[in-house]
Amino acid sequence: MMQGMVDELADRLTKNPRDAAGWIQLIRSRIVLGERNLAERV
Repeated sequence: MMQGMVDELADRLTKNPRDAAGWIQLIRSRIVLGERNLAERV
C-alpha cells in the first residue's frame, strides 16, 4: 500500500515538478522504504 502511494506521488510530481514540499516528501518516503538509490536520483 505504501509503495503505491509513493509511486502516485512520484507520478504527480512529474506532472507538477514545482511542488518543492512534494519532492521532499518523496525523498523521505523513498528512504523509509529502503529505496535510497531512488531517493538520491531525485
